[in-house]
Amino acid sequence: MLLSNEYLIGYNRNMRHRKPHRIQYLFKLLMILIVLLLCGCVSNSYWTWQHPNMLDEMQLQEDRKECWDLAKAEVDSINYYYDYARYNVRYYWPYNRHNHHKGKVKSFDPYFNNYSHYKFFQRQDDLDRFFRICMKTKGWQRVKVERIEKQPAQ
Repeated sequence: MLLSNEYLIGYNRNMRHRKPHRIQYLFKLLMILIVLLLCGCVSNSYWTWQHPNMLDEMQLQEDRKECWDLAKAEVDSINYYYDYARYNVRYYWPYNRHNHHKGKVKSFDPYFNNYSHYKFFQRQDDLDRFFRICMKTKGWQRVKVERIEKQPAQ
């Protein structure tokens, strides 16, 4: 079979609709992330904790550790990942998420994992919030500090 001009034109026309490879998407995503990272590193400021009474770094570390432990204990006491009481009841949706009835229709709740991801982020947000509340009650404040650039020797 000889390749005719019509065949090649038709082939190229069909190739126009072909989806790009996954590696091309990953490369574009990587380039965007690198640009964002470089833009983020340009900043001359950072956030830190500062006490009005000018307490030293050792006191800051002690208060940080104590507040982190208190926040973690508080978050651990909250049951974010509830164990469903009716988990094995046939008509309750967590039961139907699993394939207990193998020969029959597969049914599952596509939002089940979304619920657990939401709870994970809620737990992290609460941990951060409790930590900040503890630090503020101890008198520490978040302040933005500008980096001092070194002047070249003349």
